[in-house]
Amino acid sequence: MYFVLLLFFSLTANSALLPRLPAGCEGDFEDIEMVELNDGPTTAGDAGIGAEFETPLFNFQNKDCSLDDTFAAKRKTVQGRTGTNFVLSVDTGSTELGKGKLNPEYVLDGKNIKVGDGSATAAGKAATGDLMGWTPWTDNPPNQITIQDFPQCNPWMVTGLDQNTDKGGIFWVPQVTAPMPLEALYSLMQENLRGTLNGRNILNGQTSFTTGQNLQLVTKEYFQSASLKMDPNKITDDVLGFCTLVLSYAKAADKDQPADTSPKHWLTFMPRTEFNTIYSSVKSKFSGPLFDVFNTLACYKTDQGERVTLDTDYCTGTAAKPVTGNKFAGLQYKYTGESNAAGTNPLTVNIKDWIQNIGIGYPSPDSLSAFDQHYDGSIGGLNKAVEKLYRSQRTVPLFEFRDLDPLTTMDFESFMDSVDSAIQTLHQRFATPPARKMKIRRRGDALNCTLPSNGTGILPPNSTGVSPSNGTGNLPSNGTGSLPSNGTGNLPSNGTSPPHPSDPAVKCIYQDATPENPAECTCSSNGKTTVVAPRTLPSVSVMTESCRYTTWPDGAPTVTQPPQTVTTNFAGCQRCTVVGPNEDDCEPLPSSLGCTPQSKSTVLSADTSGVTAGTLTGSALFSAITSGIDGLCQVPPNTGGGTGSFTCSESAVATIASDVHYVSDEAGEKSWDFKGELEMQITEGSYDSLVWYEGAKAVIAALAQNSTQGNCQNMTADTVNTHNYPNTMGPATFTICNVGSHFQIVEFDPTNKGPAREISFDLKFQRDSSEDFICQFLENVVEFIEVAVNVETDTETAIPEEIKIDEKLLDACKGAAGG
Repeated sequence: MYFVLLLFFSLTANSALLPRLPAGCEGDFEDIEMVELNDGPTTAGDAGIGAEFETPLFNFQNKDCSLDDTFAAKRKTVQGRTGTNFVLSVDTGSTELGKGKLNPEYVLDGKNIKVGDGSATAAGKAATGDLMGWTPWTDNPPNQITIQDFPQCNPWMVTGLDQNTDKGGIFWVPQVTAPMPLEALYSLMQENLRGTLNGRNILNGQTSFTTGQNLQLVTKEYFQSASLKMDPNKITDDVLGFCTLVLSYAKAADKDQPADTSPKHWLTFMPRTEFNTIYSSVKSKFSGPLFDVFNTLACYKTDQGERVTLDTDYCTGTAAKPVTGNKFAGLQYKYTGESNAAGTNPLTVNIKDWIQNIGIGYPSPDSLSAFDQHYDGSIGGLNKAVEKLYRSQRTVPLFEFRDLDPLTTMDFESFMDSVDSAIQTLHQRFATPPARKMKIRRRGDALNCTLPSNGTGILPPNSTGVSPSNGTGNLPSNGTGSLPSNGTGNLPSNGTSPPHPSDPAVKCIYQDATPENPAECTCSSNGKTTVVAPRTLPSVSVMTESCRYTTWPDGAPTVTQPPQTVTTNFAGCQRCTVVGPNEDDCEPLPSSLGCTPQSKSTVLSADTSGVTAGTLTGSALFSAITSGIDGLCQVPPNTGGGTGSFTCSESAVATIASDVHYVSDEAGEKSWDFKGELEMQITEGSYDSLVWYEGAKAVIAALAQNSTQGNCQNMTADTVNTHNYPNTMGPATFTICNVGSHFQIVEFDPTNKGPAREISFDLKFQRDSSEDFICQFLENVVEFIEVAVNVETDTETAIPEEIKIDEKLLDACKGAAGG
């Protein structure tokens, strides 16, 4: 990691930052290949810090240990060399070390070390003390170690460490794992591209010597093409950080891929959380298919001065109107080493497929993370793990910060103290996610109506227009939400939503209004695209529902800039100028009008686009929803009136139901019974009382439960797969239902423009990954039969009927897989 280039820096401008390596040993640091051990996540989900320090300046040798056994020793612990939050483990360093050679690596336990509690600094000090106090030449027998839980090869000889060694001056290469919001990561990426030396963040590594660096810094200028149709207000730094991460790995696939060299070397910032989970935190800010977005972003490149130009390797045209080509979609990673990773992990990764699948969240983990298992499973190796920010309930992905400046044994303590401080600073600086605008439709004439010509502004007592039907807008004081105790939960009459689209091929994306442009719907179907105005909805709803066209919107009104209008919010005693959805400039009505502010109003809304719920319906679905909310949100205490300031985790994903049965009927008369998981992600969550929380939770769970009504069908499976394997034959009938994909309950305070309390969440169905094994097995059988027949006859002879696999069986697999 730190080589001739590192020495060059130590002799020039960076001499104040990088310690000088001993003369002639730079090459020993050249290919250190560190693996992750206990780098996270913390057991409680709090912000943690994991770290590793590896050196090639002394090592352990066993000439009788084979190469396979040597590599199997990775991540094992040296017997007797453990302490509070640290262990001395072993690593293979690089393939060049060969059989029977291992490097020492101190590992600081990221599962227990917490940001800000001093445990990181203490662990660094303890690791230093362990090495300084270790005298293997005085052991009996001398200069030998035993690797724990490793019967293949023991003992190992300690070489390069004796009584004449300056143990405190031994150089080590560090790497750190910590939770980091995407916008904070983006700030480090910007610093990295600029080549900042003085004041460089301690988490910002140098360029990898093994591969060089391929940082493709995405800026807002990458979104200048009108074809993207993305709201400029949504292109925040978290979006730019995600795009930079994906585009950097994607374009690196066009470079030479050394054998047994992981793609992780192309960036100094490596995600330990898999990409589907990372994308879920910014998904709402993207419009259209994810690969289409990146296919356009690939048309640009950024130089060290952050100047953006057209990348002619991938596109023609101009920066303002790039013309995409086919090269980006054809990029791929291909493994050429000697991996013994599980056979289900892909040997190639097509970049288009990888990005498309991130967009739909399947498979999980994403294919690049699975591909990296052939190396050491570093990229996405912690799967869906997230941790909270320091002193916050907000959860974020985990990243490994690589290629950091080398340090000596005596520097462990101060290094960990500086790392802890740097993480705290970034977490506090980026504690709040980049702002996003609400998408709540205003209420009808009662709350926002044209000022009467007589100027009195007095409404008749029965014209408040506040929902629900009791007119108070307040949830019942007992917090039950007026739901029967068994959770059946009939909804208020205003909880309806527009119908499900009759033509699923029509996809329309809502675009927020801005001061310069009105709201619009971008609709596409079968290769054609149009931009039309949002529909007028009869009642309060999620604003995105106004783009839920059921057929191709021929004849729909085109988008025009609406004039600013003045309205009067009598409920809040305010006169407002409309500047966009939920974007009003308001001032109080004159006191002479005698206006009295009215009570708060509660709005329910749902997106009825289908998400598979399988056989999970009724009270079971109700209970799953309420339990999921409790798991992702702060439950107010049942003391002190249950009041305070409470929030929900808006990036974590919780599995609220496992082993959910569903049937694929895309194969016709034969179908299999599969299983999957229903996942929940909170999109908004803030409230101030236990009473409101419990009532809102019950009502929104009933709204989700009710959304399955009319969205069920009876299906007969001729072939039933009870345990993800076709072991029970015979017809069976299933009632399979869909549940809505988005639900929201909002309480509006008429004296303010925004919501006062809110809980909203998305639902997503993930099918069981074990189905892939069945489908792949069948496809491999077909391929084997085809090859066997052709080899036997040396012709292109068709497969004999008696050994053919039923095509409907294969179709069932493909149908269940969604492809």
